[in-house]
Amino acid sequence: MQNAIEWYRLLTGVQLTVKEKILISKEVLAEAIRGIKKITSFDLCVSDETGATIAGTFTPDVACLNDIVSFLASGQDVLEDEERCFVKIKYNGGHLTGVVTLEGRGDDKAKVASLAALQICQLYEAYDRGTVVSDYINNLLLGKILPTNIDSDARAVGLEPNLRRDVCIIVAGDDYASEVKDAIKGMVERYDDFYVVSVEHGRIVIVTSAIENDFEKEAREIFNELNKDKQMAYHIGFGRPVDTIGELPEAYREAVTAVEVCETFYPDRQVISYDRLGLGRLIINCPNDLCEMFLKEHFDKSAIEKIDEETFNTVNVFFENSLNISETARKLFIHRNTLIYRLNKLQKMVGLDVKKLDDAITFKVSVMVYKKYMEEKKKSV
Repeated sequence: MQNAIEWYRLLTGVQLTVKEKILISKEVLAEAIRGIKKITSFDLCVSDETGATIAGTFTPDVACLNDIVSFLASGQDVLEDEERCFVKIKYNGGHLTGVVTLEGRGDDKAKVASLAALQICQLYEAYDRGTVVSDYINNLLLGKILPTNIDSDARAVGLEPNLRRDVCIIVAGDDYASEVKDAIKGMVERYDDFYVVSVEHGRIVIVTSAIENDFEKEAREIFNELNKDKQMAYHIGFGRPVDTIGELPEAYREAVTAVEVCETFYPDRQVISYDRLGLGRLIINCPNDLCEMFLKEHFDKSAIEKIDEETFNTVNVFFENSLNISETARKLFIHRNTLIYRLNKLQKMVGLDVKKLDDAITFKVSVMVYKKYMEEKKKSV
C-alpha cells in the first residue's frame, strides 16, 4: 500500500491505471484521510449517507454519531462549532454521499473539512465505474491502449469484448459542449449500455450495445431533444456497427468522417451515417495535391470564388430536380428564361454547361473538391 503522501498526491491529479481504479477499498480511503491529517494536523472521519463510519483518524463517540446523523438530515451543507466541523459530501450531480467530520480547534477547520470533502469526491470520481469505463473507451478510441491489452482491460472494467456495438458523434457548439454532455448523460441514465465520452473538444461520443436498441432512432431522439429549445448541437454522425470492442476505433473514425463530410459538404444536414455518405466519402479522403490537380484540369479555383450565392442556390435546386428546367423554375418561383439566363451566366464563368449531364457532374464534383481543398487549407493555417 502506498504511503499517505502518495495517496494525497493521487487525490490531486495522479492518473490511475484501470486495475488501480477498480481496487478502491476502505483502506484506500483511510490512507487518503491519514495523508490529509499528516499535512493539516486535523483529525478527520468519513461517514456514509446513513452516518456509518467508513474511515477516519478518530472513532466518533455516541454524541458525535448523533450529531452526524442530525447533520445529514438537516438542510445545511456545512456546520461548525468550537470542537468540530461537519461538511456534506455531494457527488454525481449533487447527490448526498456522506459527511466529513473534522475534530480540532482552529479558524481554518471549515476550509480543511471542505477541502477533504472535495478530494473525497475526486476519489469517488476516479473510482466510479462509469468514469472508469468512459476513460477506457476514450483511450481506446484515441489509440492509447495496446492491441494486446484491449480485451483484458475491457473485461477489467466490466465490458464484454465480443459484443456488437454502435458509435455516434454529436457535435456541439463550443459554448454548449459541457451542457450537451451532461444533458445526454441525463437522458440515457436509464440505460445500462450507453456510455458518453468527450473525445475531442465539442464532440461528444456515444457508445452502446447494438443488440436490442434501435440506436440510430434513439440517438436522433436525443439530438432532437437537445435542440428543442435552442440549438446546442449541430450535427450527428454515425459509424457502422462493429462486432468486437477492438473494432470500436474504426467505427469512431467512420463517425468522424461522417461528421466531417456533413460539415464540409452538407452543412444544412443534421444527421448523417457513414454508409450513406455517397460521393462525399470519396472526396473527403482525397489528398490535397490531387484536389488541386483535379481543379486545374477543369477550371481555375478563382472561378468558383466568383460564383454568387444566388447562382449556387439555383444550381443546387437544378440538381435536386434532376436537371429539369421547368420543375426547377417552379420551385424557385422564377420564369424558365430567368433560370436559363442564370445557368448560361454560370457557363460563362466556369466554362461548364450544367444543362448537360456530363458538365453537371463535373461541376458538382469540382465544387465538392474545392470545398474540401479550402477546408484543408484552413486547418493548415
